[in-house]
Amino acid sequence: MTRLFGITNFGATLTCRLPDLIATYIWVFGVWEPDLTRFIATRLDEGDVFVDVGANIGYYSLLAARSVGPCGGVVAVEASPTMFNELDRNARADAFGDRIRQVNAAAAAKTGTLTIFAGPAHNEGMSTTLPTRGLRVESTVDAIPLDQLLTFDEVTAARIIKVDVEGAEPDVLAGMVNLIGSLRSDAEIVVELSPDWWPDRQLRPIDVLRPFVDAGFHVYTLPNSYAAWRYLWPNVVGDVRRFRGDLTQRVSRLDLVLSRYDGDVLPVVRG
Repeated sequence: MTRLFGITNFGATLTCRLPDLIATYIWVFGVWEPDLTRFIATRLDEGDVFVDVGANIGYYSLLAARSVGPCGGVVAVEASPTMFNELDRNARADAFGDRIRQVNAAAAAKTGTLTIFAGPAHNEGMSTTLPTRGLRVESTVDAIPLDQLLTFDEVTAARIIKVDVEGAEPDVLAGMVNLIGSLRSDAEIVVELSPDWWPDRQLRPIDVLRPFVDAGFHVYTLPNSYAAWRYLWPNVVGDVRRFRGDLTQRVSRLDLVLSRYDGDVLPVVRG
């Protein structure tokens, strides 16, 4: 494994462990998931809180730290001890790293412990708490629901909660149910659902999202492509459109935004 420094388009320098997919894209292109990057960067203001569940090496946490100002904050939750060490290294080296509260734990449906299974060298971001993925055991960590992991002030100031946990999102979202009523009216949840990986074969996306839909959140779909050519034009971003599909179907992946804004398109600032 080779360590190189990657400079992001927003000015952060991250230690990139090649050939990991995320690290390689950051090192080559200076950006990861351009549409989500723009969405987060243009929605956060000073005083906001950004919650990064599945923070990996800290790309989104460092992006958000630049927008929330000294009165805002970032909570970076990463279960994998290996990835957490990289997150900690990058946060400590960054001028805005002191705005990030780092938590080495697994966001979950209930308190306890969970086994972490390490992602392969070519995609360490695949680390997961699911034993069904056929990955090697890395460690055991504390499991804490988000409604216990976050402070009251963090919950009530949260503008965006991002959840990217490689198939464990049903448990993470279940651990958020008790905080829904305390979220501000413009709070939005960005979540990558991976139904094909869910151990419960009867579970559907609508079952996982039901508490949020019943609380007034609308479902939007976020463009996301990992094709290398896409990264040649990182500032050309797509619309975040109302999801009109069938949430009863199990598909390989859904990149979604949950928002109380009621419209056909969520406005995203371009530039």
